[in-house]
Amino acid sequence: MRGIDVHQDKGNPDWQRAFAAGIRFAWLKVSEGAGGSPNPAILTWFRHNAPAAKAAGIRIGGYHYLTTAIPSSTPEEEADFFLSRLSLHPGDLLPACDFEQNPPDAAQALAFLQRVEAEIGIKPILYTFPDYLTRALAHATPDVQQALKKYPLWFADFGRNDGTDHGVTHDTHGFKVVAHQFTSKGRVDGVSPPTDVNQLIAASLDLISFKHHTAPV
Repeated sequence: MRGIDVHQDKGNPDWQRAFAAGIRFAWLKVSEGAGGSPNPAILTWFRHNAPAAKAAGIRIGGYHYLTTAIPSSTPEEEADFFLSRLSLHPGDLLPACDFEQNPPDAAQALAFLQRVEAEIGIKPILYTFPDYLTRALAHATPDVQQALKKYPLWFADFGRNDGTDHGVTHDTHGFKVVAHQFTSKGRVDGVSPPTDVNQLIAASLDLISFKHHTAPV
């Protein structure tokens, strides 16, 4: 099963055309950081595109770009900021943490994920690249490593990155990979190229979907 992930800089996809091209799921950017002056265009874009994608028959989820390497916010503050904008509903893909900060700090990613989990009652998804994951784990304590590996992984493993699909080629370090972003140079009808394209690793989208509404989401 194919999916995409998009953000506000990609414009507004034609979701009907994307569905006709075989796209069945999509993660959309909801937020980035927390302190200072968050870009309101991100939220406006998300609120327009989330219902449009759903109307086209595409299962959607939201992701947050973690920026705590810049000391303007804590991971917990970023998680709260993200959830306050997410509008999570039963059937949506599980929320995801886009973890590609420098230097990669596994403890910060874990703190974000744990805060989201405490609020929604289920483990969210960690998105990252092989190099970030390897470096983050190398500098993490054993307790942090063990706790982080309990979260499902959306793995950006591009291989040749020529737009064609392929299996996961890098070490997953014991994580359960539920989705594989296999290229950043894909072409999908209705979406401005180049496009991030993903394939589902889990047996069903239901396995990585939110099932029950729990306050305060």
